[in-house]
Amino acid sequence: DLAASAQRSRGCWIEVCVAWGMLQAGCDHPSSETRQCLIRDAREGATTLVLGAGVASACHVATWRELALRLWRDVFGSDPPAAADDPRFYPFVFEQVQQAIPDEFPDRLKHILYAGHDLPSREELASSQTNTLAVLARVIASEVQATQRCLTRVITLNVDDLLERAIKCLAGPTATGVRPIARASTNLPHLKAALPIYHLHGYLRSDPDGSESDDAPDVLVFTDQQYWASAAVPASHMNRTFSFALHDTHCVFIGTSMIDLNIWRWLALRSLEIAEDYSRQQQAAGPHARRELAELYERSLNRHYWITCADEPEQAFLSQCLALRGVRTVPIESWTGRSFSQLMSECYPRSAPAQGVYVARSR
Repeated sequence: DLAASAQRSRGCWIEVCVAWGMLQAGCDHPSSETRQCLIRDAREGATTLVLGAGVASACHVATWRELALRLWRDVFGSDPPAAADDPRFYPFVFEQVQQAIPDEFPDRLKHILYAGHDLPSREELASSQTNTLAVLARVIASEVQATQRCLTRVITLNVDDLLERAIKCLAGPTATGVRPIARASTNLPHLKAALPIYHLHGYLRSDPDGSESDDAPDVLVFTDQQYWASAAVPASHMNRTFSFALHDTHCVFIGTSMIDLNIWRWLALRSLEIAEDYSRQQQAAGPHARRELAELYERSLNRHYWITCADEPEQAFLSQCLALRGVRTVPIESWTGRSFSQLMSECYPRSAPAQGVYVARSR
């Protein structure tokens, strides 16, 4: 009956997970080995860069915390309650602000987001080894111009357009560039044309005349209600985009603290899907295939990477949690030194500053 079938399926799933755990127990992944795996996978192709707010920190774009607190002060004229100064409650800060000024919310948000921002010069974008945005812009610009790309797509949780502007500055106005995509109705560019940059939390341009895409204030994901609305439709643009990235590429998480609820939800759903798939395979193949299936399970799950500073607080425990969801940690010395630039140059050799293939010729 159905109950017995479900119990058998659950038992097989547990057997696969136990076998995989036993395999893992005897096969640790030191950071040096994980780094080499990332370099190999990036060079072989099919990678997705998943970018958080940290990639533009050197450009003085307002952080999530700064946006929440400044918006509250701007609208209500006072500091928010002390309890609200917590990442768990920032969505509620945004929600109360939005309810107070529903029509003005996107414009106020954009004003504070870009107040004081500073895009690096073309020379700094082309040569800097310490500015994370410049390093990433070189990687993407070099991939855009390549005949065979190693990069499939870029996914960003940021709403700003600094990355697109930096890439355009490097590649030149007439070069094939990137295509910001923030909504389901935006057509996917041809693979030989512009590279898609998916803005999953909305898109607000600082340069109205410098982008192929319009603002997308109606798909912003800042408030608590917007977060849950984004999860309500399994086949939504946001869920579908991230699910495909986890399925068909190696995702490389950069500039994110990995505490976003949507990221954990996507990773959990993908790991559950893989476990159930191999549970069915084991049930069909029998006990003799247990170890082989466990190895296949590990290869299917452990295919993503999180680049983070080695001395960040709670990094070790968070890395252990992410490993359960198929994300391996690649530590770097710091975000302000050259370690990130060196890693990206190893992963995507075309983007190395000395080559200069990403810099458009002066006219």
